[in-house]
Amino acid sequence: MNQVSIKCRNWLASAVCGALFATASAVQAACPFVNSGWDAVSDGIVLTRYALNITNAPLVANTRLATSNPDTVKTTLDGVRPALDMNGDGAVTTLDSLIIARYLAGYRGVSLAGDLSLGAGSRNSNDAIALFIAQGCPVPVAARTPIYEALSYVTERTALLAQANAQGARGFQLIGPLFVGPDAINLYVKDQNTTFTYEALDSATTQTALATQLNTQGARGFRLDNFFASGTYYIKDNSAGLTYQFELLAEANTSSGFLAQANSQGARGFYFIFTYTVGGTTVAMYGKDSSNAVYQYELHPGTDQNVTADNFVAQANTQGARGFKYITGFYFFGNPAGDTSRNIYVKDTAQSATFSYKAQLQTSNAATLVTQANAEGQLNFVYAGAQIFFPDGFAGAQQPRNMYFKPLNCAGVVLCSAGGVF
Repeated sequence: MNQVSIKCRNWLASAVCGALFATASAVQAACPFVNSGWDAVSDGIVLTRYALNITNAPLVANTRLATSNPDTVKTTLDGVRPALDMNGDGAVTTLDSLIIARYLAGYRGVSLAGDLSLGAGSRNSNDAIALFIAQGCPVPVAARTPIYEALSYVTERTALLAQANAQGARGFQLIGPLFVGPDAINLYVKDQNTTFTYEALDSATTQTALATQLNTQGARGFRLDNFFASGTYYIKDNSAGLTYQFELLAEANTSSGFLAQANSQGARGFYFIFTYTVGGTTVAMYGKDSSNAVYQYELHPGTDQNVTADNFVAQANTQGARGFKYITGFYFFGNPAGDTSRNIYVKDTAQSATFSYKAQLQTSNAATLVTQANAEGQLNFVYAGAQIFFPDGFAGAQQPRNMYFKPLNCAGVVLCSAGGVF
């Protein structure tokens, strides 16, 4: 019997092996040791030995993996190593193997890790580790390779939901309706190994009604996708196991006011989505998922007027190397003259992602956009939309560009994925 058939008839096939050979851009639907046939004694011993850097025959000796190739076992565990790092300190140690062995033995609640010294990793509490396991041990994706498709432009609710859910079942998210030259399309992207479900509700007409709708959907695992004329659309990642909370706050009309508000919200895990007018009032919309994200915001000079696309890319790459992702340009009309235009950047301080940017020539039709976006996707760049620059002021010639960003070592969808507003 060849080595592949030997390893794929035991637990390596059902979880670890499967995770190893899944697409590298996947966020796993379950931790490799969940629902996989692992046991606390035999597999716990192997994992402890692995954490102690024991290799070759001693790695599997006197366990139920004793007849498996130890090099294959080690390679497979190497492939899912970040998902075995329970306390988020970047290493797999005997602390991690103990927590996993306890989980396999049925320990839940505070007994899982509440009595352990968890160190200074990103998951240094029992609740954080339990949440990490419940969410499927999501780990940073080294680099994404998004795939794009353009479908017919439909906006009526029934037709759009049918289209979006058919695409979602294939793992594609709706980026949105786009007009590219003479073409109107609905653009979709796939950059994760998961599926999606869409729902649409009637648009809320008051701030209270909108907050209620957002949070009711969020508690069911649906995050805001976008506001369209046919309703408010929500999306659920069927593998993430996340829930969402939303808050609507008074819009800040100064840069200092925005930074104070956004960083206060970010420290609580709330991400600035955008400003939105409902019931005649413009509010700042913030969303929070049930991960351990903590957001930090910075403002930098606007790059729309009297600068080129190259100037923007230089600024965005400088900030991206520091872990800050460009969100949008913004005007603060309450500020003194000269302090109105700012670029908003955000960083998730709970991870170590970086971002790089590039500008490509604007495409003349939908087919060339999809071709361009898929070519960039193969280089791990994500389509971020079209942007117009005015190098000689607003009265001068326009410089339209298609913008792309590359997220590296990025976890989750808020900062890493191409789809949706949040």
